[in-house]
Amino acid sequence: MVDQEPLWVRRVLVSRERYAPYFDGLTQYAVLDKPMVFTGDFDISIEAEGLRNDSFQALFSGETVDNFFRLLQGGSGIQCYIGGAIVSWLTNQFDASQPHHYRLKRVGSVASIGVDGEWKVSREGIQTPLTVTRMMRSWTTSLFTRGQIRELIIQGALYPLDQKESAMQRSQPDNGNSLTIINHTKAMWRRV
Repeated sequence: MVDQEPLWVRRVLVSRERYAPYFDGLTQYAVLDKPMVFTGDFDISIEAEGLRNDSFQALFSGETVDNFFRLLQGGSGIQCYIGGAIVSWLTNQFDASQPHHYRLKRVGSVASIGVDGEWKVSREGIQTPLTVTRMMRSWTTSLFTRGQIRELIIQGALYPLDQKESAMQRSQPDNGNSLTIINHTKAMWRRV
């Protein structure tokens, strides 16, 4: 008889091996089954790494130029459009290739951009609706984002992006709005 580790040890060992999708920046992106439209407060966070520093990189966007969250080229910051209203954090030497936790939040009419647990900028008077339809692609048909997304949280619904065998990624708890990876391949999954 072969010795087996106790069940709790096997669970710990299994839980350590985790994979997340690495989007190629050419044809791969993710789209929500239904657009999410936020007319009031919202909170969106994304854990990402491996993004390019030499071009604009949209972490999420809507179907038009009025809604997006993107990193600016050359490490110069982050720019967000919320229904056409602009919130920007300008800096220099920001390295998007490194792991970062990005956050966009609105409470009342104050919209804020956060990076790695620190609020970088807030702007008052932002009351326009935000529409989110996709990740890792801008509102145009030709601008895709390269990098790895480890986690996405929208309004408290976690999209763990860990369902390696499937293009469809369900939220936890299931909010009935799956995220589907377009041009999904098993090769896009990397260990994290």
